[in-house]
Amino acid sequence: MNAARLAFVSVFALLGTVTHAQDAATLSKDQYLDKCKGAWAGQMLGVCFGDRYEFRSNGAPITGPMDPWTDDRIANAIGQDDCYVEMTFLKALEEHGLDVTYA
Repeated sequence: MNAARLAFVSVFALLGTVTHAQDAATLSKDQYLDKCKGAWAGQMLGVCFGDRYEFRSNGAPITGPMDPWTDDRIANAIGQDDCYVEMTFLKALEEHGLDVTYA
């Protein structure tokens, strides 16, 4: 499943869970935006931390020590497909609404 489809399915699965939960919480717009920013930051950090290991293990676990985090690694976040593909999909949703198609 590609990243855009996974993001789309995940959002609707989450919405279905929240709208049917008996103890659903209400978030202010500021709280919601804060959580979204935190989610993006977490994804960007995770992607940038793991990018140097992608395709290195060929299915075998990496058992040695991990390289330490350095702040300069986040500079490449926008060039990571795990980030920019989702931004493109969100832009399509913004322009075409929930009835967006692959075309």
